[in-house]
Amino acid sequence: LRRGAPAADALHDLAERLDVPADALCLAAVMAQPFKPMVLSGAATADQVRSNARALDIVEKLDESALGDLMRQCRVETGAYWAERSGLQWN
Repeated sequence: LRRGAPAADALHDLAERLDVPADALCLAAVMAQPFKPMVLSGAATADQVRSNARALDIVEKLDESALGDLMRQCRVETGAYWAERSGLQWN
């Protein structure tokens, strides 16, 4: 996610405060959910795998307040999500 959208800015701001890569923070935020989701990273290079693996350490750093704020700022309404997805060229 590149800066410029409120959700991306919130993600990068928290990643900077925690001194962690944004991709690892994304994975950690999902891993920290109470329903214990299965997380797939999509890493394609060894560097991406190493960066993504940092999510395991970050989960412990996320407090409920920071996680809740991040999740609220990243929330997308269902209709808006599907409208955006259906407009992508690969559809």
